[in-house]
Amino acid sequence: LRVGFVHLHTLCKLAMAALLPALIVPGLLLAQTGRQAVGVLMLLQAELLCVLEEQMYGAHHHEEPGSEVMYPAWLVIATSAAGVAACQAMHNVWCLPRWAAWVVSTLYAAKLAMLVLPEAYLVMPTALLLLTAGAPVYLHEVEHGK
Repeated sequence: LRVGFVHLHTLCKLAMAALLPALIVPGLLLAQTGRQAVGVLMLLQAELLCVLEEQMYGAHHHEEPGSEVMYPAWLVIATSAAGVAACQAMHNVWCLPRWAAWVVSTLYAAKLAMLVLPEAYLVMPTALLLLTAGAPVYLHEVEHGK
């Protein structure tokens, strides 16, 4: 069984892989381990969610007209907003390093590109473009201690 260009089995594996960092992060925070490990896990989860949602949202656009929508646009917007809000909240309480908050927020914001051209699979190229364009601002703020 295929969903768009991906087997359902692969989508289930991606969903389980995206769940693992969500299960590990609270334990790391309670154990008060390094914030860098939390940042890496949040980055991994954001990357997996981007790929998973792009596959699920884009699949509808490869089906015949009138087919049922598996992943609606409002869900893409809601998960993007929730991801950015959670990331910033974790950064504000010193649970997430500044670099991770910036990269993860950029990944969640880049997910909105799939709403414009879902069949083009532009989330990762958009994320790279946003990271490249935002790097001077990020580095300038780090350099001046803001």
